[in-house]
Amino acid sequence: MSTKYNTTARRTAQESMPVGQGLTLNFLEVVFNKDKLSLLKAAYSDDLYRYKKPPDFFIYRSAGDLYIWKLRPTSESLLGIFEEAEITIEEHAPIFTKIVEFAIVTFFRSKGYRVFKRKHSSIWEVELKNEKQKQFRTLSLCPTLAFSLRNLYSILTEKQVIALTVRRRLKPTFIGSEETIKRQLTDTRGLTRNDKGEIVASAHNRYRYLESTGQQQAYENYLDRMESSCNEFEYLKKYAENFNEVAPQFYLPNELKISNFLFVNLPSASFDSTCISKPKYFYYNERNRPGYYNKVVSELRPYSFDLFNNQRLGCVYIV
Repeated sequence: MSTKYNTTARRTAQESMPVGQGLTLNFLEVVFNKDKLSLLKAAYSDDLYRYKKPPDFFIYRSAGDLYIWKLRPTSESLLGIFEEAEITIEEHAPIFTKIVEFAIVTFFRSKGYRVFKRKHSSIWEVELKNEKQKQFRTLSLCPTLAFSLRNLYSILTEKQVIALTVRRRLKPTFIGSEETIKRQLTDTRGLTRNDKGEIVASAHNRYRYLESTGQQQAYENYLDRMESSCNEFEYLKKYAENFNEVAPQFYLPNELKISNFLFVNLPSASFDSTCISKPKYFYYNERNRPGYYNKVVSELRPYSFDLFNNQRLGCVYIV
């Protein structure tokens, strides 16, 4: 689903404000060499969706159709039911988004990086194996690139924009044996474990470990320094340079190419900033009062109090 931003055009994308001035978005705008391409397409069916495609292809459902394309060069053939169809970024932005997403995933995997997707999320993570890990005894912070692709809609240009959101994340993990971890803890009861029964670096386990080893303050100071706005900005610039450097190596179908991963400052051709007032909460009988929502609603009652007062309510469970 597209997200619309209420913005006003100021200048072209290539004429955005100099880096370091104004506001910077935490994504890179993906610029293509063309806005249409041909893909293989077939009408959706359950059997076809479960079709065991060759591993070098990716299949994607869009409404009542299935689209399929190559993830890398291959001589493998497909079922004859697929036929060529033209798509455009304006009408099929989610497909362009998915093409770029898996081109990046395929590239990192081909270079030997460990790439995985967070559960119940659209965010991918890549372990940055060449960057040094910060260690707090047996607790290590592993530098990780978190990224996701999404399509946005700009009313400035009345066009779809494909955005690559990138962020450097420090992923905590225990690198020592269970015996080593337990020796450094004053209390080993109730430790969080994964499906394999291994102690994991959950927030609960990290707090107990750092407190027991007297490293809590040093750990928090390090995170505050590394995750500061200044550092986030510098890493975003670095990743823009890195993605542009490797973009020619991405394999995209039908001679589609990424011309630029554009570093976006505001205002730009596609987006601008605006200020909105903090919304007011209205309670029963149109009353309004500042304060913490939960506290105020318990004192003034909900806006729709009359609809439910003295009513017997039932719950429906959908399995």
